[in-house]
Amino acid sequence: MSTQSVTGTRPTSSARVRVHSASSDIEQARALLEDLYDGAGWTATPTDMPFAYRRTGVGTADILLASARFTGALSGLLRTEQDYVVSWMKRGRGAVRIDRALMPIERGAPILHAADRVAPFEYEDFETNVVHLNKSLVERVFAESTGSDRAVLSFDAAARPTGPALRGWWQAVDAAARTLLPDAPDAPATALLDAEMARGMATAFLAAFPHEAPGPQAADTPGTARTRQAVDFVHAHAHLPITSTDMAEAAHLSLRGLQEAFRRDLDTTPSAYLRSVRLERVRQELLVGDPASTSVADVARRWAFGHLGRFAASYTNRFGELPSVTLRR
Repeated sequence: MSTQSVTGTRPTSSARVRVHSASSDIEQARALLEDLYDGAGWTATPTDMPFAYRRTGVGTADILLASARFTGALSGLLRTEQDYVVSWMKRGRGAVRIDRALMPIERGAPILHAADRVAPFEYEDFETNVVHLNKSLVERVFAESTGSDRAVLSFDAAARPTGPALRGWWQAVDAAARTLLPDAPDAPATALLDAEMARGMATAFLAAFPHEAPGPQAADTPGTARTRQAVDFVHAHAHLPITSTDMAEAAHLSLRGLQEAFRRDLDTTPSAYLRSVRLERVRQELLVGDPASTSVADVARRWAFGHLGRFAASYTNRFGELPSVTLRR
């Protein structure tokens, strides 16, 4: 028997969303979670415990607090392209692979599944709490707090919050839980209350997890800010079928203006820059992939490289080695 329901979709303004899914079928539960996290190569196997899966959550347009329970062994590649996802384990065992090193997950310690990379994981008979933070919200709060241009952030996935930053994170989680999970189930939500709660979570998140804002380092010419907007759009949407037209719209430029901006500021074309970012994503997956189960061809196709010969040549020219060599490292 299985159930899955979502009350509404990711909402706007002060609307609340509640999510619930459950299953007594291990394969269906695996498929539900793999689809939720845009995963790849997930496998699920029974353990000595009777199988059960349940996930519940409540949130707004910018934040979701959820909990999940899965009695079984689960592993695969995790992606979080639209949200920053922080989880902490309440029960069970788990580990994530970062730069080929398997890092055990400490019970009760928050870990970040960063939105700019894939992360192999292994979990068993686990119960976790999870916070999803809207990526755009975090970038907006970063830009406002630093007075800088809004940028796609890059996080240190191996870092673990400590000291005052960790205490600040838990205080923000507690405040969000008290806002989203009131004692009175029908307590009214307000747009102002939810917005301030979400901003508080984003601020605590940025303080807890080390990060930097990559981007072109061109001189501050009139076109540079628009170029950065296009670059940030590419990094955020490289997994989608975007075009130069989409990049131009994101940067509020004409197609000709986009081409000129990329030539002047980056000495490349928009299409070449997009291919370069996708090559980097391929390399990330190959560096953490298991040679026994990862296919170079599958990873290349997932990032829109359909002609494997040209892909291999481009990859070798960029990184100085064949993709198969990267995978075997």
